[in-house]
Amino acid sequence: MSNLSGEFNCPNDEPNFDAHVELALGCYVYVLKDDDGDIFYVGKGGGTGAGNDRVLHHLEDARKKLQSNSPNISKKIERIHAIWRRGKKVEWEIIRYGLPDSQSAFHVEAAVMDIIGRDKLTNAQGGHDASHSGRRTSSEVYRLSAAHVAPKEDYGKVLIFNIDKGLKVDGRSPYDATRGWWTNTRKHEDATHAVGVVRGVSFCVVEIGLWHSWEIDKQRRGFDGRLYEESGSHELLGKNYAKVIEQAAGYWGRGNWLAVEFSQGNARLLRGKSSTKK
Repeated sequence: MSNLSGEFNCPNDEPNFDAHVELALGCYVYVLKDDDGDIFYVGKGGGTGAGNDRVLHHLEDARKKLQSNSPNISKKIERIHAIWRRGKKVEWEIIRYGLPDSQSAFHVEAAVMDIIGRDKLTNAQGGHDASHSGRRTSSEVYRLSAAHVAPKEDYGKVLIFNIDKGLKVDGRSPYDATRGWWTNTRKHEDATHAVGVVRGVSFCVVEIGLWHSWEIDKQRRGFDGRLYEESGSHELLGKNYAKVIEQAAGYWGRGNWLAVEFSQGNARLLRGKSSTKK
């Protein structure tokens, strides 16, 4: 919650876009910046029914949250309030406009997010299709040839975790990033294996042993187990999981983990559909 008290004037007072501006912009990608020029949010606007002045909606939302003194605000709104508290304006900029459609804008938005780095942004979700068409290092380019996962052995339940953030931000090993710490695992602790995935490709496989709670937060759980991270050491390792992740729609993109059953080489989601609450 932002600590803004008493009378406070929001420095941003830009008027809404008129019809001429809306027509000129079409579909576009924009960024929000603080008074030092650092980008803290990337978004897209325009398109039929999407609201062409989307870039200004965040400022209006921040004003409403300020007036209501709401305790439930996003990191983005917190950042806007902090800038206003310093008596500065939230700067914004259009990165690309006149894009042919929303799909094109999604891809530009994702590319900008990849260049800046998710850890520097307040976006709640990652870039569109970033898991299998996003930024790649030179070594990751060669992993694009990884075969899609289709194990010969059947697996009743495999847990799939996105460990990209854990490796980059927290600096953990693939094993530690895969084994914990996770929420809502109780119903799926009968899984036999866990897979740590980076940009759609499995970096490590763990044969799950004992589950235990985290001392700092008892609601989070982790496990110990046998690690496979050498090429050819396990059939679930070094494989492309893009087709499995695609089944999870936006669920995976919000930082959730998946549970999957493999039968005759085919994957079936046990946890991961956007509508599920398991």
